[in-house]
Amino acid sequence: MPTARIEHVHTVGYRQLFKGLKEITKSRQMWLNGAVSFLLYLPTTVFAESWGIPYLENTYGYTTTQAGMAISLVFLGFTIGGPMMGFVSDRIRRRVLPMMVGSIGAATIMFILILSGTLPKFMVFSLLLMLGIFYSAQVIVFAVARETCSERVSGTALAFTNMLSMAGGALCAPIVGYLIDYHAGVTHQPGVHQYVASDYHFALLIIPVGLLCSALATFFIKETHCKSQHH
Repeated sequence: MPTARIEHVHTVGYRQLFKGLKEITKSRQMWLNGAVSFLLYLPTTVFAESWGIPYLENTYGYTTTQAGMAISLVFLGFTIGGPMMGFVSDRIRRRVLPMMVGSIGAATIMFILILSGTLPKFMVFSLLLMLGIFYSAQVIVFAVARETCSERVSGTALAFTNMLSMAGGALCAPIVGYLIDYHAGVTHQPGVHQYVASDYHFALLIIPVGLLCSALATFFIKETHCKSQHH
């Protein structure tokens, strides 16, 4: 009965999926780790992928090409920092400390970029590269997820963590747009807004504040010391 066997496999698969999700969602550690993943990835989902280019165009007067080159340094920094952060974490046998340092470092850079007014181009480019390096500590959340849960649900745990990472763009990017509109107000021509630097400053503060919340959340994550917590 091939059809019956296939249906049985599907039934067992769904049962295992929901059982794994139940185990994961009941874990306080997984939710805290997921919150760090969500918040620490905001520089990508909200800034680099959504509002970074218009921010640099309206605040610093960059052309679209210049702004695009500047934002590409965020991704370059993440590319450099990801393996480096993973190596350091493995080397010192700690997961929480690199995530905390990365969160605080990225928050500091975002505050400088937002609150310092107009900075020289070389400094903006350097800060964006450093931003990518600092928040690349986000990659460590996947190691924490793997070491926190049992091996049989490790794949589901990684997917759950990744889902929360991507949720930052879906939830926070529209909020930033709303805050820009709210701060700008309505011009004399109905439905048209004249955006200025302060509008972006006001709205984008959600990123460094979120990164500080990420640093705070790391205080409540149990250190795994690079070992599975399930034996």
